[in-house]
Amino acid sequence: MMFNSKSFFGVCVLSMFLSGCSHLSYLWQASRGQMALYNKERPIDEVIEDPTTTEQVREKLKEIPKIRAFVENELGEKSTSNYTTYVKLGTDYVTWSLTCAEKYELKLRTWSFPIVGSFPYLGFFSKDTALDWEKDCQKDGLETYVRGVGAYSTLGYLRDPLLSSMLTRKSEDLVNLLFHETMHGIIYLKNEGSFNEQVASYIGDYGEKHWILKNFGETSAQYKDWVESRKLRQIFGQKIRQYHDELKVFFEASAQKSIQEKESGKAQIYSKIREDLTKSGLKRASEIVNNNASLLAFLTYEDEQDLFILLDQKFNSNFKEILAFLKIFQKEYDKSVSPQQFLRKRLTGQARL
Repeated sequence: MMFNSKSFFGVCVLSMFLSGCSHLSYLWQASRGQMALYNKERPIDEVIEDPTTTEQVREKLKEIPKIRAFVENELGEKSTSNYTTYVKLGTDYVTWSLTCAEKYELKLRTWSFPIVGSFPYLGFFSKDTALDWEKDCQKDGLETYVRGVGAYSTLGYLRDPLLSSMLTRKSEDLVNLLFHETMHGIIYLKNEGSFNEQVASYIGDYGEKHWILKNFGETSAQYKDWVESRKLRQIFGQKIRQYHDELKVFFEASAQKSIQEKESGKAQIYSKIREDLTKSGLKRASEIVNNNASLLAFLTYEDEQDLFILLDQKFNSNFKEILAFLKIFQKEYDKSVSPQQFLRKRLTGQARL
């Protein structure tokens, strides 16, 4: 599908939205990357009927209408054109995400856009471009973390196609992903990247649980795997918060010390972090969490998990009621405290919307 002028304008607005950055080169790469996706997209039904489509891709695509209907029904949202088209990528990832943080302070760099607020990361359609920006951030004295991303949401501004990078997952993982990305287009708080990611991650995880219970049952291997993965994720979230708090104490106590002393103490803490993660069965994470940028990137998603478990319990996993509650919360949140703090007070009866 080719772009018209209206679509191009939408992509330009979205690019600034995603980046929070007025840098023209960033805007151009984001606009061009989004246009490239749309120029490659094809209706899913057409791809299924295409004899050149591999059987593995065909079977995955046949599941998409069922998954879309399930997500829409669980969330009580109207059907959209999202995930009705398919894009075959030439890489394993659609974008590369860059996170930057201070070396001796647990503070992320954010990029801002006047209308929609700030973001704690930037997304690039080219890995080389992401690495170039990473070098610039490192020259500014920041620590960095770059990772490949298999999917992202345009937050309701444009249509989201299904990407070949999304089909590498198991069906239940794909359900999780569609719940997560759909949620970004429903609940969004300006300047609150952590809250937005945490609520979407919760909906993704528990949407996957609903799907497994409906399609496989409580005694299935799929449900057992879900329970085990949730346990590990909770452990990981708790540990990341623990590491954050330990590093915060260290940085505050060593504020007046030399760079060498700071580096030595910090290296010792991160060495213990990697050792602890490995012992806890989180070896892959232990290979990634090696500086402030990667730690804070994980914390963005994994923190406050107990808060969203409380939310789930409050409404007995009824997503329609949960969304109705969150939509009111989104309108009435007054920024006097963090959204997580206010939500906790609301759920425990200490505050009223």
